[in-house]
Amino acid sequence: DPNIPFLAVGVLGAAGLLSAETGIFQYPAIVLMMTAIQYRRELALSMEEGENVQEDELSPSQEENAESEEQSSPPSSLSLLLKAFFTLLPRYILLVMTSVSYLLYRYTNGSR
Repeated sequence: DPNIPFLAVGVLGAAGLLSAETGIFQYPAIVLMMTAIQYRRELALSMEEGENVQEDELSPSQEENAESEEQSSPPSSLSLLLKAFFTLLPRYILLVMTSVSYLLYRYTNGSR
């Protein structure tokens, strides 16, 4: 869940690496899942904001005309994906740093 505190992400990432040798192979799936969850949240928020703006701006006489007109375009999926990516960027960096330090530790101790 992307709402897990930053420190907990680091501790859980380290615990995953210490508990299983194959834990490092789960990190790409974790990153993709966090991104997908955050993207869905951003999409839901943008849809809610669009509905709220349209309801606030329309008077009762304009509501009938607005139904026949095209809806304003929501933010593009690329912009929402980029927003989700940059929101989670510190967590990505933390997981990469944890992975690199784990691999360097294994390499220096001869357990390749």
